[in-house]
Amino acid sequence: MSTKPPPNPFEAFKAAYDQAAESWSKSMEQVLSSEDFAAAAGRMVARYADAQEALRQAAEATSDQLHLPTKDDLARVAELVLNLERKIDAATDKLFELSKSRPELPSVEVWTRIADRLAALEVAVKAFASMPATTARASADPPVAAKTAPVAAKTPPSAAKTAPVAAKTPPSAATAPKQPARTSRTRRTAPKE
Repeated sequence: MSTKPPPNPFEAFKAAYDQAAESWSKSMEQVLSSEDFAAAAGRMVARYADAQEALRQAAEATSDQLHLPTKDDLARVAELVLNLERKIDAATDKLFELSKSRPELPSVEVWTRIADRLAALEVAVKAFASMPATTARASADPPVAAKTAPVAAKTPPSAAKTAPVAAKTPPSAATAPKQPARTSRTRRTAPKE
């Protein structure tokens, strides 16, 4: 006894769909290939482009009133950033080539050591400058202090008296060139023409 399977209901749906799709595709092909549809589509695209342009101009005017950057401003900044990146890359490449062509240039470790030594020197100078004057004199090198003491002792008292006088002279008199004293024998002569 042979049993026949029941009919599949989806096969009927598939056949109906295929027939409808074929008829719709033929009718759509006819509509799309007509000149009336092409003209209507062209008008719609033109209206859409006009609306987009009006919207863009309104957004630009609003951004200008609110002092906000526009798309063009951001594009200009991005272009400047890209140019700057290119210049930095070119400078980095040149520096790298220079460092390869001149191996006698100090390495990063040498520069680090130099920077550390300079920092230590700055700390020592600041510490020395913040010391009281009596402590700083006591810590000074004795031979240097001994050499400068006799020079101060040998200064004649007349030099000490003239120092305040020099300080009282106005700067214009000190820097003015000295003119020779006029005697009865010197005459002024007019330049010859």
